[in-house]
Amino acid sequence: MPSQTCISHEISVIGEFHGYRFNNGNFAVLKAKIISVNPNGANGMLPVEGKMITIVGTFPDNIFYNGARYLFSGRWESSRYGYQLRAKGLSPIEPEKESEILRFLSSGIIKGIGPVTASRLVEHFGKKTLDVLDNNPQAILEVKGIGGKTAGKIIASWKEQRETARLLTVLCSYGLTVLASKKALMRFGADALGLVRENPYILTEIRGVGFLRADAIAEQIGFKKDDPRRITAGIFYCMEEATWREGHLYLPREELTERATALLNLPASLVEKNMPEGGGLTYTRDRVYLTRIRNAETYLSRRFYTMAYEASFIVRERVQELLHREQTLTGEQAKAVYQSLLKRLTAINGLPGTGKTYSIRVIIRILDALNIPYALCAPTGKAAKRISELADHEATTIHRLLESKWKDGMTVFSRNEENPLSVGCVIVDELSMADVLLMEALFRAVQGDTCMILVGDYNQLPSVGPGRVLKDIVERRLCKVNNLTQIQRQAKHSAIIKVAHAVHNGEPVVHLTAHDFVFVSEEEPEGIRNRIVKIVRDQLYAPAEDTQVLSPMKKGSAGTYELNLELKKVARGFYIRKLGLVDNGSVLGNFSIGDKVIQMENNYDKDVFNGETGYVTAIDMEDRTMQVIFDGRPVFDGKLVTYEDYELDQLGLAYALTVHKYQGSEAPCIIMPVTQQHYIMLYRNLLYTAVTRARTRLVLVGSETALSIAVRNERHVLRYSGLGA
Repeated sequence: MPSQTCISHEISVIGEFHGYRFNNGNFAVLKAKIISVNPNGANGMLPVEGKMITIVGTFPDNIFYNGARYLFSGRWESSRYGYQLRAKGLSPIEPEKESEILRFLSSGIIKGIGPVTASRLVEHFGKKTLDVLDNNPQAILEVKGIGGKTAGKIIASWKEQRETARLLTVLCSYGLTVLASKKALMRFGADALGLVRENPYILTEIRGVGFLRADAIAEQIGFKKDDPRRITAGIFYCMEEATWREGHLYLPREELTERATALLNLPASLVEKNMPEGGGLTYTRDRVYLTRIRNAETYLSRRFYTMAYEASFIVRERVQELLHREQTLTGEQAKAVYQSLLKRLTAINGLPGTGKTYSIRVIIRILDALNIPYALCAPTGKAAKRISELADHEATTIHRLLESKWKDGMTVFSRNEENPLSVGCVIVDELSMADVLLMEALFRAVQGDTCMILVGDYNQLPSVGPGRVLKDIVERRLCKVNNLTQIQRQAKHSAIIKVAHAVHNGEPVVHLTAHDFVFVSEEEPEGIRNRIVKIVRDQLYAPAEDTQVLSPMKKGSAGTYELNLELKKVARGFYIRKLGLVDNGSVLGNFSIGDKVIQMENNYDKDVFNGETGYVTAIDMEDRTMQVIFDGRPVFDGKLVTYEDYELDQLGLAYALTVHKYQGSEAPCIIMPVTQQHYIMLYRNLLYTAVTRARTRLVLVGSETALSIAVRNERHVLRYSGLGA
């Protein structure tokens, strides 16, 4: 057993392939004999020439054969199985001797070449065999036993294998990982290397490769700073960042030019000159849109305009008759229910405690009495589960309602204009979370005389995706909006509700402390973080599984990065015991058994969606897989999902989450730091959104000054939107 004097180092080796220990097509564990070692300044227990080592990583298919030599670069690290090289890059070493060429061609990698044909090729061309296949492949027709059909198969397979090798060699030399290189090969096919050399900015289509990385590769290839392809790629990058990261539906053309000018470090006149016409961008009234977003905005605007003026098919007299039986509704609730059932498209907007959910329950009772089929849905799984429990009726996500699936790199909805929803009414809760693309898909599936009732609180933060749909509906009166303002009797005793309304009105909140609202005074960011960790460790206000820590930002002493590191130390053990797990010390990526995690993007193949939380229940270090059980509670009726190690970037630690990421979800106990270190994020509707995530207890930890700043700051998240305008 080698000594453990070297923890991990970046090294490179020339290794000779001697078979797989494990290979599932996405992750492989292989054996290699060391030919030479470049320690790159490392010392300690390093690979020894002539000895076998283990190499792990993600590799393209059909590139290895026994005896193949590669230059591997990566991290030499210790593991429970001993030392191994975690490969980040590899480059093939060309066989030179006739025996090496024969072994290569006999390996079966090249279709059409078996041992007999390989022998004939090497016997005929000798050491020049590979050069002939590269530069004059038709010459193989001279070899006995190779006809036109076989030659065609050999030439096509040879070209594919060589492109794979070239792609790996070149892209890894540019600084891309083997995984990113493999994704490029899968995305662009056998011509990937040529396409990348022609325009390296196509690499931005690969997840994990942004404009800056592609730009660095372009510079190495020799692209000039003013190359039109670079300028076009930079403009699209600015537009996509504004859309997908900031939530804008468009950018003013002048602002887009300014952003691209700063990114590309070029004159504004040159950027304007190269502003692409079409090809994914749409221009209207000095606004620039991604065409897909403009189409969605235009469609939604048209549907809002037509549906808002249409009457419902539901008989007015029957609604009045059934509504009279509901004696517990307030006047504004009764009006909201009545108008929601008599118009084809309406919205119910209100602060917490004003009766939005109760209004939904009454609407459902009336629809049931009228035998009208309906669908109750919400943008996320957590929000759907919540409204299902509160309304006492099954609810689903909008994605599942529309029967979404992943096809050819995009989301496809089975329910659409040609196959609309077969219900009389669609009720959508937590509408503030819905972006413009999701709403477009939903409206396309609502045809005939189906009604829609949209429910939410437009004071919440806008959706993670592009747009501000509910805010546009309310502020631009895109349909009949029923505003609920009166706090209901049962909610008047809740300090959390009082705090939410006080924050909304810009009023002080510290004096509202009660059994369900606690303010813990702490000035310094490190002290705030430590106090939060202690509260969770000691389970002062709620069991760990009922607690969610939220923070305005990722960075800083009280941001989610540091909080997750510290909370993991004290909370993971609670989850392990609660779930009855066995912690064997395995670590995959940044994750350990018992970790609380969140899915950070939609994965239709696994049927798990952005924002769903769960717990790591098992890690298999040999297969490099990890299992997560979702549904957010340790008493599980949830679903078990398996992740390969290359898929772990879809997950993040969830001991602490940003307020944005937790939209539409609730926890019995919410704990949030309030510090001036987060000054740029201290504004009213972010604090309001955090407060309204707490179901039974709210704990704010920080300084009164920072809390006062957040309450007084009316700054809203700026989003450009032309919906209904």
